[in-house]
Amino acid sequence: MAIKSIENLKTNDVGNSNVVVCPACGKATEMKLFAFTDASMVAHLLKKKQEGIAVCPKCAAVFRVNPNYMEQKQLGTVCTLEAHDLSPLDKRA
Repeated sequence: MAIKSIENLKTNDVGNSNVVVCPACGKATEMKLFAFTDASMVAHLLKKKQEGIAVCPKCAAVFRVNPNYMEQKQLGTVCTLEAHDLSPLDKRA
């Protein structure tokens, strides 16, 4: 997700995931989940979906969460986070 401006971003602590094996350190842990939404009026009118990240508490690795998982979580559906739902964030500055 390319962020051009952070002034309209709203961050929500979504809680913890189920126990999942971290792709970076290989340890089984509950990931800390955060959701980012664009708080601008245009995004609200377009009902923009949440972007999600997960942070491993063991090694501090940060991952982008599969948008389908975040959509299900946003709807309140009980869902299970799996290692294939996590992709490393781009390390470019």
